[in-house]
Amino acid sequence: MKRAGAAGRIVVVDDEEIVLKMSGDMLVKLGYEVELFSDPADAITYFGEHAERVDLVILDMMMPGMDGAELFSRLKRIDPKLRAVLSSGYVIDEKAEELIDDGLAGFIQKPFTISRLEQMVGGLIGKPRIGN
Repeated sequence: MKRAGAAGRIVVVDDEEIVLKMSGDMLVKLGYEVELFSDPADAITYFGEHAERVDLVILDMMMPGMDGAELFSRLKRIDPKLRAVLSSGYVIDEKAEELIDDGLAGFIQKPFTISRLEQMVGGLIGKPRIGN
């Protein structure tokens, strides 16, 4: 999902297609360029090839095969300066707090509104100049 003049590129990783699509649609509407992945392995491959162009990763905590903690760890090995936000339908727990201590930039609880997403993302990578 590309947007001309986007303020930043965000990678979203979530195994639930509806959540992935809605997140992507909201971020594009907010003015960001978005890459969507339902498979964490595909996200790792993409990130390995484009880490320098990714401003933020939003990753789901609970996914089959590889959870958000493992994905965060693997992406961080590629780029230690990784900025990532954990997304979950559950409240923040001990495991999420450990990830925050390890450099996770934030936590956003699902379902989230476009205004909450804008607040979280804008606070981390800046707000887009919509209309430019």
